[in-house]
Amino acid sequence: MIQPGGFAGSVDSAHLTLVGATLAGWAVSHRAEGQALPALEVLVVSDRKVIHAARPDQLRTDIGGKYGNQATISGFSIALDIALIPPPLKTNFALYAYDGEAAMLLPVTSDRDRLSGLEVLSGQDFIRLIQSPSTRLADPHTLAYAAYHCVRRLPPDFALRAAALCVIGYRLLNHEVDDPALRRFFESESRQLLAETPKIPRGLFLRWHTSVRLIAGYLAFQAGRETAATEHFAVIPSFAADLTEWPQALTNVLLGLFITGYLRYRDGQRDAAIEEWSRGEGIFRFGSSIAEFQNFYAYGEVGNALRVVQECYIAMQVVRGYGPISNPSLAPPGTDIDLRRLPSPFAKLIDAAKQRVPVEAMV
Repeated sequence: MIQPGGFAGSVDSAHLTLVGATLAGWAVSHRAEGQALPALEVLVVSDRKVIHAARPDQLRTDIGGKYGNQATISGFSIALDIALIPPPLKTNFALYAYDGEAAMLLPVTSDRDRLSGLEVLSGQDFIRLIQSPSTRLADPHTLAYAAYHCVRRLPPDFALRAAALCVIGYRLLNHEVDDPALRRFFESESRQLLAETPKIPRGLFLRWHTSVRLIAGYLAFQAGRETAATEHFAVIPSFAADLTEWPQALTNVLLGLFITGYLRYRDGQRDAAIEEWSRGEGIFRFGSSIAEFQNFYAYGEVGNALRVVQECYIAMQVVRGYGPISNPSLAPPGTDIDLRRLPSPFAKLIDAAKQRVPVEAMV
């Protein structure tokens, strides 16, 4: 039981949105019998300043039982405007219940969507908290919306914008975030970025242009816009000659090549598919010969590229022979094209496509 003058409560959810943040929870303030019930407020505090005060909805009074017989129980849901969040993105706020006399810090009860302490103040913070898979935020919802606000609030930068779009795009692709407005932002921003030729090192451009092309192709295919998807994938192999500038893009280039060939084959263009796949070996030999094995991840990248070029070889043999491989000198008998071997979500997209009618067929 809460003693007279005491508090209880918590913040049950706190998450970013396109326009700011939403904070929700509950609070109780108790008074001795005969005392006036307080009118609770919830204060949002950042850098020791109250940046927002909200009067929560009063749910019940004079409830008796657990909280005694004089208590105000209030639930709150606060939409915090982005203008109230210190830029670029500093969500170091805390919530307090305040009854006009005293205040109590409301604890956060869920680790999911936790924003307390998130500070993205520079490009270096962005790389550490948003971009890098080994150190970035674990929650996909916070990650996607933080990436969006970084694009909006950090100084314009091609690589940062591209990395943020990749973060947002893969959260959308994997259905970890379902927000049509965020998807529209991705489509608009990626279209603009892919049309740019910024004055940056060619290797940096190669890295991010091919990465955004790949996720843009995946999302277009997922949405049933298969012509647009094929156009994205087909551009990626055109950067093969530039691998000297960024060898780590080898997997992206080969994925663009394989997927383009597969979609040609799927559309009945057998010779065009074989022509695409036949380029895979040369691109792999070239790219892997100049790869820089500076860390564990670099070896993994070449390993991923090898898986893609191997599938190019298998696909060529299967299509040329009009069926699974039968010659044991080429591959184990019965070997067929298997998209699941690719380091890519493409297999799942193809499986989903079998259940729908392409957008192009509806118009």
